Amino acid sequence: MCLSEEVFAEYVEVLNRDKFSKYINFKTKAEVVMNRLRELAIFYQTDRKIEVLTDTTDNEFHFQKLR
Repeated sequence: MCLSEEVFAEYVEVLNRDKFSKYINFKTKAEVVMNRLRELAIFYQTDRKIEVLTDTTDNEFHFQKLR
């Protein structure tokens, strides 16, 4: 799996939202998954940012050309 630091940070931010606190041990389980993901993923940096989506915060999830 390939990830950018920005995408990984977005995953962490979403998983820490209050709406998930109603699930037993959610935060602990999410941390386990995210730690494993960090170990296994190949992290990359893009050489440009794109602005193609109306919700600009989701642009990082649209295809970005790798260096």
